[in-house]
Amino acid sequence: MIDFENYTLNPNELKLIRFDFNFKTSDAYDVIYESINKDEKNNISNITYKFPNTSSMVDDELYWDIILVDTEVLFYLENILVKYGVIYTITEICDLYYKKSKKIKNEFILKIDEYIENLFDVDNILDRINEIGIDKINKFELSYLEKQSKK
Repeated sequence: MIDFENYTLNPNELKLIRFDFNFKTSDAYDVIYESINKDEKNNISNITYKFPNTSSMVDDELYWDIILVDTEVLFYLENILVKYGVIYTITEICDLYYKKSKKIKNEFILKIDEYIENLFDVDNILDRINEIGIDKINKFELSYLEKQSKK
């Protein structure tokens, strides 16, 4: 089992994922959190505490979550949803972050920026570019480099 309390996202695998559900925000707690066991609740709590995320807040709209994940965290979250039969769709929305789209609140973009500021190092990203090429680094690495070049 992964220790999410001490887990750090893999910077090479970052994805911004939107989960959309077929129930209303007001029902989210009952549908998801009432079903899962104590360890899963603890892990999800650690994940949402440590990694930038946001959720729908309007009770009468369909529930959604957006979270910064890597492959391991995404796999864990999807396994829980499947285990408990929760119907969902996921969409990768990294481009919305990179383009600073109005579809993502600025406060959330700033949370992501703060997280990746502590995750990345220019030298490591440049080494990665030498290995795989600039066209293969993720949007978060690219955004970080662009910010660093403006300093």
